Amino acid sequence: ITKQGTELDLTPENATAVFGEDSGMFATLSDVAERPFNEKTVIFQVNGDNGSYAVAAITDFNGRAFLGTVPLPPGTYTVDATFGDAITLNGDSIDLTDDRYLPSTATGTLIIEEAVDEVELIYMSAGYTGEILGEWVRNEDIYVFDLATEEWTLVFDGSDVGLYTANVNGLAKLEDGSLLLNLGHTRWVPGLGKVYRNDIVRFIPTSLGEDTAGTFELYFDGSDVGLKSAAETIDAIAFDENGRLLISTISSFNVNGLRGKGADILAFTATSLGSDTSGSWELYFDGSDVGLGNRFKESISGLWIDSDNNPTLSTSGKFKINNDFKGRGYDVFVCDAVSLGPDTSCNYSFFWRGTDYGIDTNTINALWLE
Repeated sequence: ITKQGTELDLTPENATAVFGEDSGMFATLSDVAERPFNEKTVIFQVNGDNGSYAVAAITDFNGRAFLGTVPLPPGTYTVDATFGDAITLNGDSIDLTDDRYLPSTATGTLIIEEAVDEVELIYMSAGYTGEILGEWVRNEDIYVFDLATEEWTLVFDGSDVGLYTANVNGLAKLEDGSLLLNLGHTRWVPGLGKVYRNDIVRFIPTSLGEDTAGTFELYFDGSDVGLKSAAETIDAIAFDENGRLLISTISSFNVNGLRGKGADILAFTATSLGSDTSGSWELYFDGSDVGLGNRFKESISGLWIDSDNNPTLSTSGKFKINNDFKGRGYDVFVCDAVSLGPDTSCNYSFFWRGTDYGIDTNTINALWLE
């Protein structure tokens, strides 16, 4: 049998993809007359300084075999596509020759880039009950701002679930849709009894919005791990990329000898949570290193952490890093962290300016992005 010639082409020859997403690359197998071959096996081998990956794919009706998502870290890789030939995988020789067709190969380049957080929604609670853009908002409620439509929507009505005037101080959203909340005042919470302002509760919703309903459970007991004074009232909640609970307090704190102020962020590594909270503390962000905390109103009141562990922040009032970077309690800004911990270093930029959306009063008292 005289074997027929084949051609293999990579499209695109040079591709760029975001880590964790489809590469967008495919190989097209055809004969020398450019007629596609379907149901043939193409082997992709991806190699670079950060690792190697290989996968087999079957051509479709149009002769296309798709590389798909490449589970390798960001970097530059060579992509080799092979049909009908002997190859070596992990040191083993594998014979994939075809009885009727000659082999063909194609080579390209794939650049995998770091994923970038694309924020679409801003969840926030107001610092105090009052009017914003003609709407009366209460400090026990949570609103979401859609960056695409620039519309506000009530997502959590605190008065529906017994939190009238409770003042939501801290907010985090868990993957299951439940909400972590800290309250600015010691309150009686339905199903839990007395909850202190050093605690965090978890709200498990059955419905949200104008008809909020659900149940509460105690998530974090601050008094168990050294948060007891009024100054140690929790003022912001988030999680870092390692899953550690991050908090900021309204003013000065002292937990197990670790001291700081309201412009600092603590990281809590939990060994247990709930009514018997235990774990260890360390300093995550030192505000005094990066121009925060020199004024009372520079206490961190809103906090969210992106996938690179960069803090997104709001403060309880006016802040001034320097003459070129200053704002108010209705602004949201980002610390692009050069370093974190006891030697914090940041490059600041604004994420959201309240005045751009008609807000020049009130403050952001709780913050979450998604």
